[in-house]
Amino acid sequence: MARIYNSFEFIGNISFNKDENKVLETIQYDSGWQTKRLNVGIKPTATNGIFLKADALYNPTETNTIFTMGKDGSKLEIPFKDRNKQSSIDMVADFKKFTVDLETNCEVKTKRYKLKYQIINIENREEKTAEDLEKLANYKKEYIENSTNLHEFISDYDFILFLKESAVILKQHKIRVKGSLDMSMWNEKYYVGYVPNHVEFIQDEVENKLEATIDVYFDKNAIDDTLLKTDGKLLVNGYLISYDKNAKGDRFFPKTMVLKGVNFEDEAQVSQYEMLKSFIETDKNTIYHMLWNANIYKGAEIKEFTYNDLTDAQKKMVDVGLSTVEQYRPKNGYVGGNIDEFRLFNPVLEGDFKDGIVDSLMTEEEFIKLLAVQIDKPKKQEVKKQVSEEVKEIPTTAEPTPEVKAQLNKLFG
Repeated sequence: MARIYNSFEFIGNISFNKDENKVLETIQYDSGWQTKRLNVGIKPTATNGIFLKADALYNPTETNTIFTMGKDGSKLEIPFKDRNKQSSIDMVADFKKFTVDLETNCEVKTKRYKLKYQIINIENREEKTAEDLEKLANYKKEYIENSTNLHEFISDYDFILFLKESAVILKQHKIRVKGSLDMSMWNEKYYVGYVPNHVEFIQDEVENKLEATIDVYFDKNAIDDTLLKTDGKLLVNGYLISYDKNAKGDRFFPKTMVLKGVNFEDEAQVSQYEMLKSFIETDKNTIYHMLWNANIYKGAEIKEFTYNDLTDAQKKMVDVGLSTVEQYRPKNGYVGGNIDEFRLFNPVLEGDFKDGIVDSLMTEEEFIKLLAVQIDKPKKQEVKKQVSEEVKEIPTTAEPTPEVKAQLNKLFG
């Protein structure tokens, strides 16, 4: 089975650092390299939001090289100074590009998507007729005409700078951001970074979300039900694969996920719950994995405000009939503590996972050797850019139908 890259799709409102001087920061290294960091996030609701990992490591002398991939899968090395030449951009595979689509006309976008499909269809043919070549030329001409608001880059450096320059217009629309998950470890703690590579405007009626498609690895001890009765949460102690810069290779990073509990008096919900749980459990001694859609929640928890949440003084006012619980309810709902959760809600039953969980064929001993570990390094160290190739993209939509998926999302997400 090919290595699957964990991805995300966020829809909401974009937000930049309120301090204009901190929107774009520069981090200088002794080696001469620099990191440009764009402090940007996306918020689907007032209490939930994610900071994006919009970093670009580069050498300001412009002597470095961009390592990427061609449309035919071949490895490409493009001089940094030539990165914005159209001839360079055209050579690079679409999934290796960074794109910002500022088109607001839905008809234009739909036409462009159709033209793109027609172009790819002809280009992938082993033998092309004269008629095919004529159609291809016309499709490409039309595609260019309908792409005046589409901006493509092969360097994260230019992608980040363009986002900053477009901040004013980006904040005027709802946007969709796509990208990949980047796991890391620092001071014995594990972190998830959300690395964007595509930004576009989206219609206001499209529902906001923070959703990831993740390949979850787990063993027979993954499930923890200690919070099921008290908090209605089934904990899943799984692992996500990511490139580890310390080990210079793919490693597994621990990540606790959540499958929300249900009303156990509702027979239909219990059946659905037990079915979902079957996709994150095994009694075998090898490591299994499963592709999941997960909702990400990072922010303040909204809780129901009841009489028990009142202060003693407020309770006395309510008890004697001079006030009501509703009068003391906090504005915008009752905000509880901060939470950071990956909420599994839909197993992706497609491709290699069409029949459910898949045995990785790794024993626990073999798996342990591939876990990410802290590696101590000298304080002064040359900074080098790591490039990892993507093998394939994974779907962000999956069976079952959108209606059933929405139901699962509501119940378990």
